Amino acid sequence: MRDGRWTKIRQHSEPEFASRAKWMAAEANLTHGLPLRNAEIRTAFKALIRARRHILRPGMLLSYRDLAGLLGGLKRHTTIRNWMVADFPAIARRMAVDEPMSGTCEAVRDEEATFRNSFMASVNSAQAASGAIRSPHTRRDMIGAAHELLKVLLAGSPWTPPVFPFGDEF
Repeated sequence: MRDGRWTKIRQHSEPEFASRAKWMAAEANLTHGLPLRNAEIRTAFKALIRARRHILRPGMLLSYRDLAGLLGGLKRHTTIRNWMVADFPAIARRMAVDEPMSGTCEAVRDEEATFRNSFMASVNSAQAASGAIRSPHTRRDMIGAAHELLKVLLAGSPWTPPVFPFGDEF
């Protein structure tokens, strides 16, 4: 480390090895615990892209959120997208093509997370309230409503069955 900031790794002469070495040094800098300046984080981002760490597998790129995670979460995915557009426009265009709802995909995911959180809070609230219901007629109405909700959920878009800890199944 130099001045508690930069880790140096001896580089090979080939550009591919140099790119990997710069990413390894940047990755070490991201994890050493000392605060980094914006310019240092952006340098790490450039090293990440040049080392081709943005490629998940041939033909598939990591999302901006995943790239932000590789950078230690120090910058939001929107900043990473802006840097990609500015520094690597060809890759940014490719990422925009890979995302069918370019520009709104992240907003849709955020909105879906909000709906999920609201739904789960409502289910938890209903579950907590159900213990206080003693009337068989009220319980019948609640079970009927829950049954209708379950039918709607099962008939909706594709889903993965939950894993229950004690082997319960649908």
